[in-house]
Amino acid sequence: MTRGSKERGNPVIREIEISNFRAFSALKLEDCARINLIVGDNGSGKTALCEAMFLALCSDPASAMKPRAWRGLPEVFQGSADSISQAVWGAYFHDNDLTKPVVIQLTGGGPEARRLVISQSSEISGTVPLDILQAFASGGEAMLFEWTNNAGKIYHVQARFTAQGLERRGEIETLPPFHFYSAFSPVAAQQVADEYSKLSVRNKHRGFVAAIIEQYPWIREISVETSAGSPVLYASVEGSQVKLPLADVSGAINRFAAIFLAMASRPGSLAIVDEIENGLHHSHQKTMWDALLAFARQMDSQLFLTTHNEEWLEAVVASPPDELRDVAFWRLQRGSEGKPEIKRFSAETVQAALETGNEVR
Repeated sequence: MTRGSKERGNPVIREIEISNFRAFSALKLEDCARINLIVGDNGSGKTALCEAMFLALCSDPASAMKPRAWRGLPEVFQGSADSISQAVWGAYFHDNDLTKPVVIQLTGGGPEARRLVISQSSEISGTVPLDILQAFASGGEAMLFEWTNNAGKIYHVQARFTAQGLERRGEIETLPPFHFYSAFSPVAAQQVADEYSKLSVRNKHRGFVAAIIEQYPWIREISVETSAGSPVLYASVEGSQVKLPLADVSGAINRFAAIFLAMASRPGSLAIVDEIENGLHHSHQKTMWDALLAFARQMDSQLFLTTHNEEWLEAVVASPPDELRDVAFWRLQRGSEGKPEIKRFSAETVQAALETGNEVR
């Protein structure tokens, strides 16, 4: 999502507050930085935190079904509308308790300052538009998605499963795109080509190409070509007589290309990346981190990155202290009674822990 009116150099999102979502009965992040690196054990809630941000930044219940697909759960449903609703939406509610609303609040200085409330039909109030109230009254298990934008305008969208599929009723808000990269699904090749094309038509693609070639000198040239009628980013590769789709050359290179292109094509944007190190060879982690940090500053972008890779953390803290002035480390862990907790650490603390052999992931 591209920011509108934000003072340059300030983080897009300063605070995140979540209640009754997945493993989080309550969670709050304060003082978010330009680069936010989130670590934690499997099941501690790193992906859930990314998904909460994604849902708040959406505007349509159809998009809210994407995390289910990212986790590999079935996208073809059978059974009654109520049982499907419970299975699909119930997973977003802490302990599957649909009697309490999900609340996700993003506080910041631009359009990313948004609030989402997801509630069961029995929880809705008279402030909801009449046509949606009537839709709930007509029967069937329904959910209400209530998005509040940074100007305070509320958009109500009712979602219900019927024999025809997902039915939505209400005003769907038009939003500029933000950038979200799941750990579990590849980046679409056409998406990468579209981002590159936006830069190329403005003659601003050369810096991106130079950054990729610097990382991988055996890549000679990058261009947009068609594959089966669709635009795809291709690379000229040393040792090959023909150009190859970048996604065929390397899924990891294609993913990082997408992240860099997203920032380049929309300065001042927000990117959320689950498992930033996915597929990246250890020999490139330090140089890729340096390039990512420099690019985020140059494009005035904010990043939320999860990782549980020690080599990536070592690459980060190897940077000079001044280079980490706008980097925050967050660690999710299960605390008392198994409830997820989050703590913010400085780069110095993480570096000292790594040097003494303490586990920080």
